[in-house]
Amino acid sequence: MKKRIILLGAVFLFVLFLGGCAVSQPETTMYLSYGTRGPLSGELVSRDPKYFYDHSEAACIGVVEEIQSDSPFVGPKNTPYAGDALTKATVRVTEVLKGDLDDTIEVCYVSGTIPIEDYLDHFNYDGPLSREELKERYATDEELKNLREVSCTSVAAQKVILGQKTLFLLYETPGIDCFILLTHGLTVYPIDDNDKVFLSQYPKYETLEQLKSELMGED
Repeated sequence: MKKRIILLGAVFLFVLFLGGCAVSQPETTMYLSYGTRGPLSGELVSRDPKYFYDHSEAACIGVVEEIQSDSPFVGPKNTPYAGDALTKATVRVTEVLKGDLDDTIEVCYVSGTIPIEDYLDHFNYDGPLSREELKERYATDEELKNLREVSCTSVAAQKVILGQKTLFLLYETPGIDCFILLTHGLTVYPIDDNDKVFLSQYPKYETLEQLKSELMGED
């Protein structure tokens, strides 16, 4: 019995030692999470979908056929998404509500993991995390050197679902070769099998036909 107690004590100390080692290891990934605000800033989180529709370049209903989650790219400098990790999704368009769209389009949104060098080389230093805030979060140069990657996620990333019928309000940004989803989530609306649309900015469901009527100004 005494040997068993000693053995259990040794195992406990070893686990504590491993835990201490894990805590002391430097952080290598910086995590950025985006809510509903985005390049259309200000009070937009209180706006209804009609506002975004009127300010969009195109709008459509389509099915997400592919999500290129394994190959995110970095948002170019001098764009609203400078330095962010962006993921592309391929959408088969089933109905065009606004604009002139091909049968298949690509949309991109904040999501994915990129090297820290890409983030620091591209972002504008006035975005979600400034250089000063970086230094405040990772106080020493040594800690900054330990960073290897930036992992980004957004509300849009949770709404773009493989195989999902979805209504997209689309924008074009110079320097980005696909349509962009602004506001990180308020311009993409998943549609369920009963043609109900969840509007995240309002605690209600609305039918697809009702939403289309509102967006397109139909009576």
